[in-house]
Amino acid sequence: MADGKSKKIILFSVIGGVVVIVLALGLWFMSHGTLKIKMNVAADTLIVTDSDKDVVATITGQNEATVKFLSSGTYTIDIKAAGYKTEKKEVEVGWISSVSESFVLVADSATIKAEFADAEAALMYQWQGKFLKSEMVLAISQAGGGNASGYNQTGGKQTELNGTYQKNGENYNVTLNELGNSAENGQFVFTVNNSTGMAEGYWESKDKNTKVPFKFQKGDGKAKPQNSKVKNQTNTSEPSEYMGLVILSAKYGTAGKFYDVTHSLSNKIRNGKLFVNVSNASFGDPDRGHPKSLTLKYKYGGQVYNRSYREGMNVNIP
Repeated sequence: MADGKSKKIILFSVIGGVVVIVLALGLWFMSHGTLKIKMNVAADTLIVTDSDKDVVATITGQNEATVKFLSSGTYTIDIKAAGYKTEKKEVEVGWISSVSESFVLVADSATIKAEFADAEAALMYQWQGKFLKSEMVLAISQAGGGNASGYNQTGGKQTELNGTYQKNGENYNVTLNELGNSAENGQFVFTVNNSTGMAEGYWESKDKNTKVPFKFQKGDGKAKPQNSKVKNQTNTSEPSEYMGLVILSAKYGTAGKFYDVTHSLSNKIRNGKLFVNVSNASFGDPDRGHPKSLTLKYKYGGQVYNRSYREGMNVNIP
């Protein structure tokens, strides 16, 4: 009987110990503080440090984040985004508490102007070289704010490009997507060496099954506008001013990530009219997995109009 009682005591002790451990772990996890951060633009870097200046979290390329803390205390949020003034703020986070902070980053006009000038000087060119068995021209006709657009031309065919760039030291990393639904379209991923002017990288098909490396020399002059005449090009549109319809500005994407598609829309004007479906197929995808819209400002019949179109809608002007 004594042995039976001892076994029961031991068993209940073990069970009780497990329960205590589970409860302790639960309380420990519950005691963590949580800091939720939201921004109006995607931050290049978001760094959270504690009172000892130790880095608690580093987040890049997002406009919202959630950080959990092991202890209560004072934490510093430091946010940096290209073209915007740096934001820095101290917050108090306690145990079993959830703190939310929202930031509206303000554009830094001087920084933006300098960044645009640097990007234009380095990127708005034509590059030429062998691509498979043909000669290709790869051009960036507009660059600024991390967005770039242009075209590639080979065998008399010209394809519009939209994408992004990021400065990497003295060089620029560029990704340009070929627009349209053709299965032959893909994307150019390359680096522009600011010292040599070379553009080196690869073209990759949509299905990721084909990758073609290239190394192009910089041409003699700036890139031609996308709606300029090119030999054998099927685009028969005239400049939008002549037709009475002027695209003043156009952006496609989300608040944090978007493409400047002003030139792309100007290129789609036919006989003074513009018809285009608002979609990734038309403009590329600046922010995967998020619903996008087209913000458009244009002039027609002497009047200036501002319009917004959700993804999937059609633009039909006039």
